[in-house]
Amino acid sequence: MMMTRNSARRVGASPTTPLAGPARARIAIAAAAIILAACSPAPEADPRMVSAWMQTLYGTIRVERLSPPVASRIMGYATTALYSGLTAADPDAPTLTGVLNGLGPLPRAAEGERHDPTLIAISAERVVLDSLLGEALATTHAALDRLADSLATDRVSAGVSDEIRVRSDDLGRRIGLAVIAWSRTDGFDSTRGRPYVPPVGDGLWLNDAPGSVFAAQNM
Repeated sequence: MMMTRNSARRVGASPTTPLAGPARARIAIAAAAIILAACSPAPEADPRMVSAWMQTLYGTIRVERLSPPVASRIMGYATTALYSGLTAADPDAPTLTGVLNGLGPLPRAAEGERHDPTLIAISAERVVLDSLLGEALATTHAALDRLADSLATDRVSAGVSDEIRVRSDDLGRRIGLAVIAWSRTDGFDSTRGRPYVPPVGDGLWLNDAPGSVFAAQNM
């Protein structure tokens, strides 16, 4: 049987055959989803994140029995990391460079790159506390890790993409390392273990705590 040229075109599948209606619709929907995901605004930051860190740090100071100088030092560096992380992607936010003694420029988000400020702060805080509390109890490290993991999971559940999460974690880690480098210039490490003989006399402080307690409070 002879086939005309037109019937051959109908029988044979040509490489340039247009997509069927349902296929075109699926591709259009997928493309629209990608565009909407790329253009959708980042989830709003939850201010409770900062209070959660502060409450956990207060508990850590009590459990680890840290002395006031050590506790204030940890709080100072921890809050520096939090603030620097939360503002790293905001070019209009004031920086702490030049405000805090000896603090140089900290890493910031590159122009045009999307980040999640909350994830940046969480990552920076994790790095700083892991370093400053390196000799803390295992239960303390576990509590800090649970908090960081929970807060990060909440951000992903709120709609932060994997790409933004990875980029934010990396920036936060670099901020945390920069804060740790700054902390090593304050002379704290060089004063640990330095002997001190308190003056003796009426009206002067007298340490009547057991030696083990005094040592633990000055770690």
